[in-house]
Amino acid sequence: LLQRQFTAKEQALIVLNSLFWERSDPLQIPAELALDLPRAQRSTDWHGNTLLLLDGVRIPSGGVAILTKDELSQSDVPPSACRATALADAGFLLQNDFYDLYLNANGDISRLYDKRVQRDVLPPGQLGNELVAYEDRPLDFDAWDIDLFYEEKPYRLGDTVSLRILEEGPVRATIESVCYYLSSRITQRTSLRRSSPR
Repeated sequence: LLQRQFTAKEQALIVLNSLFWERSDPLQIPAELALDLPRAQRSTDWHGNTLLLLDGVRIPSGGVAILTKDELSQSDVPPSACRATALADAGFLLQNDFYDLYLNANGDISRLYDKRVQRDVLPPGQLGNELVAYEDRPLDFDAWDIDLFYEEKPYRLGDTVSLRILEEGPVRATIESVCYYLSSRITQRTSLRRSSPR
């Protein structure tokens, strides 16, 4: 139906943007569409399904982008600017054109260096991305009341049991960390994208 509406060719990919601003974040295309996309990066979603990541596509606000097979196959994208490197101290380094992001052996961001302004973002000795649980025993209305004293009982989450490079490619580099807290398993993915400074 959409192919007829937008006079798209049979091998075209029609991408809709329902938001009121232009989108340029990577497209996540299900691998079962079996599209031949040389500039795409193979990845997986949270459920283990294979998908293809494709960046460099702009979709107008509240609009549609029709990408033909020829457009999808063009490989005029610069060489990979996303890298993930294992460090000697059991941590990792993620890099793109904008940042050097260091993760310690526990998966916390130990350093974030902004290449554009040539300075560290985090104060010395401070961690970013640190996961902390708090005991919350409100005086009233336990479903929605958070009292000021909740910060008095912080509990740092358990040590990371797994820290690995999940993906590294032309579109995105990702480190995955797994830790446990009480009976919960917490999986966290830290990523840098090639085309994004955020």
